[in-house]
Amino acid sequence: MNPFSSALRTAITASGKSLVALSRELRARGAPASVSTLSGWQTGENHPERASSLAALATLEEILGLPPRTLLALVPSRRPRGRWRAPASTTLPHRRMWRSPEAVERVLARLDAAPADLYVPARVSRTVKIVVDGRGFERESHHRNLLRGGREETTRVFGMLRSASLPRLPVVAGTDGCRPGRMRADVPAALTAFELLLDTPLRPDELRQIDFVVRFPPGQRERHMDLRVPPGLRDVVVQAAFDPACPPRGCAGFYQAAQGRPETPLDAGNGPAWFQFAVIDPAPGIYGIRWEWD
Repeated sequence: MNPFSSALRTAITASGKSLVALSRELRARGAPASVSTLSGWQTGENHPERASSLAALATLEEILGLPPRTLLALVPSRRPRGRWRAPASTTLPHRRMWRSPEAVERVLARLDAAPADLYVPARVSRTVKIVVDGRGFERESHHRNLLRGGREETTRVFGMLRSASLPRLPVVAGTDGCRPGRMRADVPAALTAFELLLDTPLRPDELRQIDFVVRFPPGQRERHMDLRVPPGLRDVVVQAAFDPACPPRGCAGFYQAAQGRPETPLDAGNGPAWFQFAVIDPAPGIYGIRWEWD
């Protein structure tokens, strides 16, 4: 945490206002900043740089009753601009991101991989849609990743799935730009690690989109789904699609800086049987959706 984020957190706590309330008030004043953006500012994961973000911060000073430029004067120096490159570190501390980090290590080792390999090659953009059937069971998830090559050619992409139970392995299907590789499970932790083989090697700095579908084993009556977002991601979109004949009573998005940390609600759009939220320049951490049945 830097002086800016520390001062912001102190001011928000003293105000007694939630991030949701502050985000709504900023939007009403014509200087919008999402809940995840405010959360990232006060945890030190990122800071305002763009003109629109700096304008939102100036308005936030007014809302919090601070003298002008109290927070603006503490904003860290602007990062160098230019062609986007993955940050030097694109990994997340897996011991803060997973409930069973030892199980994550075990199951990835069976693919000759480590937790850091979950973020190589770097993801520039990520979209995930969960499909829930009329009985409330998770049927499948659809994934779209925009990848960027690193310093060396890459031929494999790794992923991790958490399930309610593992009566049998999930199935990777519907691939575009890649094909299923090996899959290994840690049944006690209900974790599955899988490998995708790229159709052709991903060259350094090359951008490429891949799509795939994960079909879950039967009996996955979860009431939430989540994904881990590393530093450097440009945008993340999380969607849920339900059977129109049996929609949930409610659905909400959330963000956590780490496992066990408080959840921050996320603004989202929803219909009778679908739900979606999107975040630009997301702070690293856990993004997900929870739903409730009658």
